[in-house]
Amino acid sequence: NMQSRSQHLQRLIAAVVFVLVGSAPIVKSIPMDESDRLRLVQVLSSMASLPYGWDISDSTNACDWPYILCDGAGRLLEFVVIKGIGANFSATIPPVFSQFPVLRRLRISEVNLYGTIPPEIFTPQLQGLELQLNYLNGTIPETISNSTGLVILALGGNALTGTIPASIANLASLDTLSIYGNRFSCPIPLAVYNSMSDRESNTTNCRFEITNFDTAKNG
Repeated sequence: NMQSRSQHLQRLIAAVVFVLVGSAPIVKSIPMDESDRLRLVQVLSSMASLPYGWDISDSTNACDWPYILCDGAGRLLEFVVIKGIGANFSATIPPVFSQFPVLRRLRISEVNLYGTIPPEIFTPQLQGLELQLNYLNGTIPETISNSTGLVILALGGNALTGTIPASIANLASLDTLSIYGNRFSCPIPLAVYNSMSDRESNTTNCRFEITNFDTAKNG
């Protein structure tokens, strides 16, 4: 009868679902590439406190940590440490960051970072460098020209000095330039000044923050 057919169909569907679910492969997390893991341990060892959910004793699984992004081979793509997630750097920028072969974004914001920006940090694969609201001093290295794919440069709210590299104007991919609140020598280099949509050249503090930088350069 109709009821028995319906019950038989329900049992058949349940059996098929069980087989499909039971036979589905278990997807495991990708372990971090061993070379990158060792580099990451160097970074973590220099920090005063780690973000919530990070455990240096279990760094093999670092690709699963919040604010960490890896590629399909377990290599570090993005490293983010910001205020409010339990982290505190209270250290200089570890130069080992330049040795991560595919690192494209480095954000360390408002966590008591101090010292200078290592020249080697500007690698060809770097797309975003966000170090705002720390205690960095020194200059923006001329090696910034090496990062030809740079999209975001955010260094505002530090104590950087010296001349702003004119080569910034040649970074074709640069969309956001934020270097307000530093102590740069003025005036702003003409090549950079001519690339801005919002030209603010204060002779005492050279504060400016530009978005859609590429549009401004080509407009």
